[in-house]
Amino acid sequence: MIRTKTKNNYLKIIEVYQYYIEREEMDMGGIESLMSNWDAINLFGTYSSLRRGVNKIKQKMPVGKKNFDTQKKLFEIYKITLK
Repeated sequence: MIRTKTKNNYLKIIEVYQYYIEREEMDMGGIESLMSNWDAINLFGTYSSLRRGVNKIKQKMPVGKKNFDTQKKLFEIYKITLK
């Protein structure tokens, strides 16, 4: 069991695990389409940082605590574009 001092930390841990499980179950075939999505470009600001974000999702790399919220938003944009 993971021990934390506050309830908010437990909620964040659950959110991170849900993100990783959901990312594992998704097919990443069309992830490159995010490079031309204006919402994704505006989220990161530059193409090079967007490329790093897309590669993290595509290669299923771990996401750091500092960039987790931005990476999760990028994944949400990808899920919306699939529908």
